[in-house]
Amino acid sequence: MNMHKEVEVIAHACGVPEPRRLRRFHARIVQDGGNSVPFNKLFPSPDETDNDPAAAIAASAPATPARLPAGEIAIPAQS
Repeated sequence: MNMHKEVEVIAHACGVPEPRRLRRFHARIVQDGGNSVPFNKLFPSPDETDNDPAAAIAASAPATPARLPAGEIAIPAQS
């Protein structure tokens, strides 16, 4: 359970809502001399959403945003 929690913390620090949305461009490999290189530059993926932040955002965006009628407020479901 602690490992799951820590991976979720890392995902949120990278700006994604859950670990499944982490992509290759989120990881960096430290090279000799202390420089870091994005993982997707060293090992590109055939899936463009793993290599390009803009493609990943476009792929995860909803097709059309949900609209509420005027005067309505969204209340999150309680679990």
